[in-house]
Amino acid sequence: MKLLLVIVQADDADGVIDALLRNNHGVTRINSSGGFLRQDNVTLLIGVEDSQVDEALQLITTSCRPHAELEPNKAGLTMRRALVFILGVESCVGI
Repeated sequence: MKLLLVIVQADDADGVIDALLRNNHGVTRINSSGGFLRQDNVTLLIGVEDSQVDEALQLITTSCRPHAELEPNKAGLTMRRALVFILGVESCVGI
């Protein structure tokens, strides 16, 4: 099992969540803000089986709007569609 910790821009969050839910992926939304740029973003927690990681990544990718990835912004940072951390999960227990 994997935990996907996904950071997306706030404008993209609803589309990503809708796509994940339509495809039977549970998701928890945490509103957050960015580091250097202090932009509104959303952190999503998504638990998936190992075999579902690629599907979830594809849903995230296609649900985020393209950003000007080739041109750095004012702070010199390149904008990304999403930042995804894939973490191994030993077990998951609902209490």
